[in-house]
Order: sequence, then C-alpha cells, then structure tokens
Amino acid sequence: MEKQEDDKFTFTWSIENFSMCHHSKVECLFSPEFALNSLPGMKWFIQLYPRGVLDEDCIIFFLSRTDNILKSWKISYRFKVLDCNEKLLFSLDEETNIFECKLSSNPYCLQRKLPFPSLVNDILIIKCTLKPVCEPNVKEELLPVLYENRLFTDVVLRTNDSAFKVHKVILYARWPKLAEILEAKGDSELALGIESNVLDAMIRYVYTGRIDVSGYEFLAEVSSIATKYEFPHPISTPVVAQKYRTKVDVEKMSFVWPIKNFSSLPVNTVLRSHVFTVNILKSCKWNLKFEMCKDALHGRIFDIFICKVCDQNSRPIFIRSKISFNGNSSENHYLFEEDEMCKYVAEFSRCISTHQNDVLFLECELIFSEFCEFLDCNYASNIVESSCAFTLTIYCHHFSSDLLRLYESGKSSDVTIVVGSRTFLAHKFIICARSCVFSKMFETEMEEKKKNSVTISDVKPHIIDEMLRFMYSGTLKKSLNGTAMKLYAAADKYDVQALKKVCLGYLKSNLSVNNVFKVFQVADLHSDNDLCESAFEYINLHKEVVFSSNKWKQISSRSLHKLLEKMEIQ
Repeated sequence: MEKQEDDKFTFTWSIENFSMCHHSKVECLFSPEFALNSLPGMKWFIQLYPRGVLDEDCIIFFLSRTDNILKSWKISYRFKVLDCNEKLLFSLDEETNIFECKLSSNPYCLQRKLPFPSLVNDILIIKCTLKPVCEPNVKEELLPVLYENRLFTDVVLRTNDSAFKVHKVILYARWPKLAEILEAKGDSELALGIESNVLDAMIRYVYTGRIDVSGYEFLAEVSSIATKYEFPHPISTPVVAQKYRTKVDVEKMSFVWPIKNFSSLPVNTVLRSHVFTVNILKSCKWNLKFEMCKDALHGRIFDIFICKVCDQNSRPIFIRSKISFNGNSSENHYLFEEDEMCKYVAEFSRCISTHQNDVLFLECELIFSEFCEFLDCNYASNIVESSCAFTLTIYCHHFSSDLLRLYESGKSSDVTIVVGSRTFLAHKFIICARSCVFSKMFETEMEEKKKNSVTISDVKPHIIDEMLRFMYSGTLKKSLNGTAMKLYAAADKYDVQALKKVCLGYLKSNLSVNNVFKVFQVADLHSDNDLCESAFEYINLHKEVVFSSNKWKQISSRSLHKLLEKMEIQ
C-alpha cells in the first residue's frame, strides 16, 4: 500500500522489444486503458507513434481519453521516459489540459538518435503521472450544502434504528437503483438491511461525492452495500498506480557462417547459408546470400542479403539484422512485404583479415517479428502490478455532471422559472440550497410558493440559464468573456455567493481600459467594496490612458462622482 496524494495516479507502460515496433509513419501503438478512482467511467490510454508522423527519426506520444462521457475535465499530467533499470532518459514538464471525451493532449516528440538505439534489453518505459484539477473554492461550497439542506425531502430511507430523509430526485441522478425500487413499490419509504453508519456514509457520498471511512472493514462493508444495491460509482480502496507490460513477440536466430577460401573468391561469386525456419512464420524458409562484387570506388566488396526460399502462406514480416566479424558490424532493419523475396542486409570491403585457414567467420544475428497493421496489432499486454492506498476520504470529482444532466433533462422538476419567452425547469431543493432568495420565496407564503413558479423580467434568459447550470454543477457552459458583469449582477441579486465569487475573480483579473469604468459602476451599484477598490486602483494606475478614451462618459453620473471623490482623496 502507498500513501495517497491529491488523487494522483501513476501509469507505467513498459514496452518490451521496442526496436521491433515496425509501425511506419502515422501508424501508432495503443497502451492498455486505465482509469482514475476519482473520475469513474473516464478511460485513458497513451497513444504512441514509434516512427513519428512526419519524421521517422521521432517518437511521438499523447495522453488520450477514450470514453463517451460528455463531461470535460482539467487534468495535470507529466511524462517520464526510462529504460528497464528505471534510468531516466527524458523528463517532460508538467502540463495541464482540459480533456473532453475522445480528446488527446498536446503531442510529445522525442528524437530517436541518442538513447533509443542502446536501450537496455530493448525495453522502453513510459511513465505518466496525472491528477484531476478542480476548483475547490466552488465545489466545496456547492456540494456539502445539498446534504445539510433538509428542505423538500420526499423519501425516507430506514435502517433498524434510524431514518434518513432524502430527495428522490437525487436518487434518480446518483443512485437510480433505489429510485427504481421506490417507484416499483409506489411508496415514499424504503427499509434497507444496512447498518445506520453505513447508510449515512452512502447518503453523504450520494449528495457530496465524498465518503469518509474509518478503516478497511468499514470500507469493505460500504463497498459491499454499493455493489448489492447497484450504486453506479464503485467505492473501493483507490488504485494509485498501475504497471502494464506490452510485449512485441519476436524470435531470435543466431549462427556463425564460415566463408571458406575467402581471399581467393572471384567477382560474382554467390554463396548461400544453410536454410532455416522461425516459429513465427513456419510456412516460410530463409537463408542468407553472399555476393562478391566489384566497385569502381572501393574495389572488391561483398554484400549480404536475406532471402525467402519458399513461402506457402505469404505475410509481411519485420526483421532486424546484425552481421559482424573481427570487431566490424553492420545493423539494419526492414519489412518484408508479401511479394518480396530478397532484402539487402550489409556491405563490407574485401580488404579484411581472415582466419589463418582463409576462412571468414560471419556472426549472424536476426530478429523476426510478424507484421500487423496498427489497428490489428495483437501485442500481448498484461498488468504487472497495481498499488492501492488506504485513505480516510474517497472523492468522486465528476458527481456535478449528474446534477447537470438532471437540470438539462428537467426530470422530476417541481418549479418553473419563466424568463421572457423561455421557461426553465428546476428543482426547489437545489435552487433553495444555493440561493437564500429562492429559499425565502418557497419557505414563506409568497406568490412563487403558491404557483411553484418564478417570473424574472430584468435578466436575460441566457444569463439565468448559466446561473442555473452553475447552481446545479458548479460549472459554466460558456466563457465569462462578455457575460461576467451580467452574471455577477444576477448572482448578487439572487445571493448565489459561489457564482458571485467566480465572477468577482474573473473581473478583477481581466480589468482593461475598455471595461474598467463599467466594472467600477457595477461594483458601486452592488456595494462591492473589494471590486470597487480593484477597479479604482487600475484607473489610478493608468489614469492618463483610461481618461484619454471616451469610456468614462458611459458610466452614470453617480458612479463618476464617487470615482472623482476617491481620486481627490488620493
């Protein structure tokens, strides 16, 4: 067991016989899939181009998502490339990307020239460490309040000695099996054979995406109940590291080929080695061919070829060769296509020393690998090791997407929000938990409570839509560019503090000559001293530039008067 650190997960991919990855340009090798405990359902893999995309002397790889979950997520990740002794070959800077389904990271390109030809045991290891990046200031404020809020509960879950009031709609969103059982019974109460502390932990997890555990036995009990009642997100000891091995199947052949009477061999002499077979392609027989030649520049030379003798079931095959003698050697690699019968291997000068009996001993090493198209490669991959870490708290980060789907579907909604020509379906317990203003509407005898409807006339529909999305999920559909001030005003009016804080941060970080006067006016209108000070400091620091524009003429006389007063005091 390892100590868990910030939902960090390490995936290690070991590729044996890496030099025999025969893929041509634009053809790739896929790692086995892996998943993070904190992002259940999201599947990841590494996509590797052993011979690059545009340049065969490069190795390119990506981190990719392969699931169909529509939720995007920000991930921080870092790659290391090692040899089989864990010696570091490359270390790449940490990056952070937002990954949508079927989306890859930026490509990493490594030159093959330096470390790769001399890989120890021909094993390449790619290690990727990644962790989800969330906005804790938002999520931690949004999620717990739902569990603490007992307004509008409509279901009771009972144990032997306790009763828990919950919202049926939250069960629909996050524990559909219990919702189905209640639906089938036609009842609002359900007795479960579960210990009270276990059910309490499960309910907290359903509402908050967080479960606190006191030990292995308790975690095992919670996990068992989750399985029994078909809880869609697994609850188990987090896996924090996994090692996978992919092995390119190869067969090695080595022998010594004696060339007798070498120094007296005439030009155009052709010799052949013995015939041999390899198990990878038993239907094919092979031998080496020796040819004595003459070259105008080098004089007498000899070439070595590898040849197919016969092939009853022709298929492509990838071969690496090394021919050596007396400290001289020549290495090469090539792909034998179905219709090819002979490939050039090496060329040597004849002016070399031989054995005392005029025998040249050629040491021949050949490695064979059956060729397959990159989509059909069946390289053997298996998990080598999984490391788990016991932790007192287990998180599920993308629970917010469940509530977002609930908002988008309008399922089991009990209130309508009418804005101009648009009507939004919502759930009282969620909007009341997020907004004191909505809570007051439905907890007191106001018109909205009687009609189960809220009419809003002073905010645009797309702004209310974004606000509701945020109230359900803690995320925004669109960038705040162009909407931050209007969303800020809506969040302030309906007292959605988490959204107001997000908008406030954006406005303070994006002050400019074009917007600073408007931001100052919004801050003044909503009595936000913090935002007002930030806008004023920007104006005071850039006053020559901002007052040379006409933007100051667009704010109200009240705000302009307040601004000038502050400048006089300064």
